Amino acid sequence: MTKRVLLVSELMLHYRVSLYNLFHTYFRSNQIELHVFSDKKLEDTQIQFNYSHGEFRYSQLKRTTLELRPDTVIFHWNPYNLASWSYWLWLKNRGIKIVYWSHGVSMQNPNNKLKRMIYAYLRFSADSILLYSKNELKYVSKRNRQKTFVANNTINFFDFPKITDSKEELRKKHSFKFTKIVLFVGRIQKRKRLDVIINIFRDIKDMDTGLIIVGSNMPKAIEETIERMTNVIYLGPIYDKLKINEIFKCSDVFCIPGTNGLGINQAMYWGLPVLTMNVHHSPEIVYLKNGKNGYIAEDEIKLKEKIVEILNNPEELALLSSQATKTILEEASPLKMFQGFMRALQFLKAKQNNDQVA
Repeated sequence: MTKRVLLVSELMLHYRVSLYNLFHTYFRSNQIELHVFSDKKLEDTQIQFNYSHGEFRYSQLKRTTLELRPDTVIFHWNPYNLASWSYWLWLKNRGIKIVYWSHGVSMQNPNNKLKRMIYAYLRFSADSILLYSKNELKYVSKRNRQKTFVANNTINFFDFPKITDSKEELRKKHSFKFTKIVLFVGRIQKRKRLDVIINIFRDIKDMDTGLIIVGSNMPKAIEETIERMTNVIYLGPIYDKLKINEIFKCSDVFCIPGTNGLGINQAMYWGLPVLTMNVHHSPEIVYLKNGKNGYIAEDEIKLKEKIVEILNNPEELALLSSQATKTILEEASPLKMFQGFMRALQFLKAKQNNDQVA
């Protein structure tokens, strides 16, 4: 008998569309019908899964759920939206099973007492918990561990273009004059500490070494600084799938000094060691094995030392690069992420069967 699962997420992040297309196929092979609801209208050509959209309001969420009549709701939680709370309580009142999918804690402020209380309540009241990585398990109490599962957060590598050109050919294609490239890719936010890597490149005098920056929301002051530097290139945001993957492939190391997220996955897929500092990171930092496929430096000085060391040591760079690709393919494949979802759903099914027997 086919089960129906409704995945509710206020935001439809662009990388998730490709993942949900893949998950749709995986779920179907397990006799599960996946439906996704979010607030974003998508082009029909983008989606292969069952999708509906509308305003993220309690009335809309309730109406969608009543129409679809799901066995389980996977709720990608946003505690800052009041509609989420109303909907959560309504689901509990209706007896609809909830898989609570989130970091499980405020990653940027994990010691905030109020936030810890809120997340603790959600973990307690959910029927099952789905975390982004094993690192968040330390925030889950022993009594909730049995119902907690990990779906290693990732991107759909199968959707990446095949690129046969060499690093040298790609650098020539994109008019990069550098022979050693450090790459920063991501939306420009204060927590990512772009200022640190800019300061580092003020001190790097090797003109064969360059910094490539890709991302939106560049502050005017930093952009003006970059314009005066000969070893830094800012490309702005890049949404073309082939172009951005070519830039990853032709680079040598990936460096966001501050908070890292899914950029780690894409960088490691293309064999880029990841260098960063010891700050509050997103869950994907779990893939960075210090000294094995990258480094977590204690401060800006140590970060600069590691960048220079790796770029001037081809043997170390090659070893780190090999381990980066190996790690991400083994630990962050889309199938591994999906298996986390399935374990959460199978737990609910087993618990329901046990309750019926009892």
